[in-house]
Amino acid sequence: MHGKRCLFILKLTFFAATQLYSQNNAVKFHHQIDLSHLYTTDAAFFNALSVSTENKYYLVDVGQNRILHTDSLAQLLNEVGGFGWELEQFDWPVDIWAENSLDVFVADYNNSRVQRFDRHLNFVTAIIGEKVENESKQFAFPVAVAWSSFGDLFIIESELNRIIQFDELGVATLSFGDYGEGAGQLEAPAALCVSGKNEIFVVDQGRISVLKYDYYGNFLQEFAFHSLSKPVAISSHHGLIFVLDGMENRIIVAAENGKELFRFSPIPVENRKKKPQLTDLCTQKNRLYILDNTRRRIDVYTVVMDDK
Repeated sequence: MHGKRCLFILKLTFFAATQLYSQNNAVKFHHQIDLSHLYTTDAAFFNALSVSTENKYYLVDVGQNRILHTDSLAQLLNEVGGFGWELEQFDWPVDIWAENSLDVFVADYNNSRVQRFDRHLNFVTAIIGEKVENESKQFAFPVAVAWSSFGDLFIIESELNRIIQFDELGVATLSFGDYGEGAGQLEAPAALCVSGKNEIFVVDQGRISVLKYDYYGNFLQEFAFHSLSKPVAISSHHGLIFVLDGMENRIIVAAENGKELFRFSPIPVENRKKKPQLTDLCTQKNRLYILDNTRRRIDVYTVVMDDK
């Protein structure tokens, strides 16, 4: 851009000392975080993760309908939840966003609402799908949430396969990806993120691709990555997007214009299983976090940018 070329290098270090290379951007293995002590029953299943700017971790245990708040060593600080439909209870929580160290948003799927907490998991408010004042923006069965630097909340609802935008007051202001939107129509959206440029990236399991929209919901581009099987999560970091293929247990790294740069898996090939194992990923500052429910841990990578 503007005559500058970005070269991208990948250096991935596994326990087997595996190294892969692209050109001048590096994703380097940093450390692991053991979560095994948080699996208090056989029902525990960690399916979503968000990391705050204060390096605190927020984990969704969908199996026990609870949210955990931990420090950077995964030592438990706070917990909220349990099965139910009252406030501070959940029925199949599926996604979480807590990146700004102030707010925590949880997509409460079967209760058709998004609950909002403060950083210590004290309840603040809830956006309840059937009680949204604008009837055309009412929603059911939310599957993903993301917050923007402008203070807007984006929710993917699976009933109508669309995205709804809410302002800081909880007022629905926009919906997009709806039926009839042509090339930008969503089929089975599963996750989304808001980039530093305030563009919206959505993984669609129906189209098996990533769709890109501007901040006002105008469709811009579709990325159909080669051999992508089941995209389940997406995150952005300084001009890169990271897409988790849950079926293949691997991460695709691409530029925000859709050009694929490389792909990798934190699971050594000899141990890789033909079943979902990696459940979520997120980025914070210069780190990439990958949630591995089967091995009960988080793999942490450092993202090194080199804008030569």
